[in-house]
Amino acid sequence: QSTTRRDAIFRRFRETYPELQAVGTVTLFLSSFPSRLFTQVLFNLWSMTEPDSWSRSACVLVQKGNGSEDVIAFASVTARQDSFATITLDCFGSRVLVGRALYAIKDAVELFPGVDIRGFEAPCRAGALERLQLKDIKNLDAGVDAREAPFALDVLHALGLGSDISPQSPSLQKQPSFSEV
Repeated sequence: QSTTRRDAIFRRFRETYPELQAVGTVTLFLSSFPSRLFTQVLFNLWSMTEPDSWSRSACVLVQKGNGSEDVIAFASVTARQDSFATITLDCFGSRVLVGRALYAIKDAVELFPGVDIRGFEAPCRAGALERLQLKDIKNLDAGVDAREAPFALDVLHALGLGSDISPQSPSLQKQPSFSEV
């Protein structure tokens, strides 16, 4: 399959479901990108992947509601397997899909010794993108109000890093989890 097909399917979802607002885009920065890593990512995401939307470096995810045709969220997942070693998730509709996808990606990465998620880029302050290195996560609460950065904090929790954020910040304590959204 080609990324052109994936792009057409993603574009079709954007045109068919204009009421589904952009949730956010997150880019994960990896220490390296073994050739079989994205195959494992696809395997982990398979139950959410739209048929005929996958390729060696991309796919479209869909989350449906109670009815089999009720799309409540969709996302594009794209990998750069070159020296950048990134996986980008661009989601519309529901933050729950972001969480499910990030858990699946994290599980795939953990199967490859020596490969780590080094950081991520996501909207952190009033919609501005901020690149965060994982070593800086403990200091994140010093300048971020949870009301301004719910998506970035959701990313942290999905990556299993929410416990690293200081619980002393009252604005961070009020942040809902994916299950509450």
